[in-house]
Amino acid sequence: MNVSLPPQLEKFVEKELESDHYESVNEMIFIGLQILKERDRIRNINTSDLREELKIGVEKIRKGKIINSKKEERLRQIATELQERGYNKKT
Repeated sequence: MNVSLPPQLEKFVEKELESDHYESVNEMIFIGLQILKERDRIRNINTSDLREELKIGVEKIRKGKIINSKKEERLRQIATELQERGYNKKT
């Protein structure tokens, strides 16, 4: 497969290869495709399911059923991230 890149992306690839961040163009493409695949997976998560799970988690925290502060902090981070992304709206 041959890929044509605009000059600015070609320069970026060359710079990354020179800096030894990647061993080859193939590695860069492979990693880039993995990132795109993960992004698409995240996009396809049903936001209403996430919202429901978040509500359950927050209610457990309020009732003192979750005593692990790391879990509590992570739930708060997720809630903040969802709100910042606009997922606080009904879908």
